[in-house]
Amino acid sequence: MAKRKSQGVRPPHIWSVSDLVTTHERVREGFLQQAFQKSQVAQPYVAEAIRFRAALAAVGDIAHLVENESIQGDLRSAAGFSAKAINNLTPNECKRALAQVLETIANTSHDAWRDEILYRYLLTKGDSFGGRMRNLVGAAASIQFTDAIRAALERDGIEPEIVRATKNRNCIQELRWPRRLLVFNKMLPVVRKNIDAIFLILR
Repeated sequence: MAKRKSQGVRPPHIWSVSDLVTTHERVREGFLQQAFQKSQVAQPYVAEAIRFRAALAAVGDIAHLVENESIQGDLRSAAGFSAKAINNLTPNECKRALAQVLETIANTSHDAWRDEILYRYLLTKGDSFGGRMRNLVGAAASIQFTDAIRAALERDGIEPEIVRATKNRNCIQELRWPRRLLVFNKMLPVVRKNIDAIFLILR
């Protein structure tokens, strides 16, 4: 077999694209970890949904529902009011708009208006849950990635300089070591996209 030659500054243990592909076992392990994490994070969402369903069952009509101050936030979620929308309305305007939306839902769904409101609430909360999980999964992946790089460098006797985000000290923005710079989550104007990691070799 002919000996493969190292070209340029390519790491000696990487010979092809396949060397950078995550194994099936590690992919499976990652998805299982995500599933367990989602199950844990979902518990308070489920508890809130059960509480909201009980509150809906306890009222006789939409008028009494709108006056229930304890579930105003849940009703706004069901009606599709964003935080930005609420901030641009006075309390009275918000209550009147909420009543109009809920009455429209009740008129179109008739006796099933409680279920309709609950389903709409779950749609909004599901979107919120999805966004939270994407942030958590992304943060966990970033930590695992940077920890692996730091461990590999330390095995070679290299202590990288770490640049952390000002507002979130758990977020690593850069790793620096001699003639090397690794930048995370950088927006590049050329492609107009946020790049997860950029590895630079400095002269």
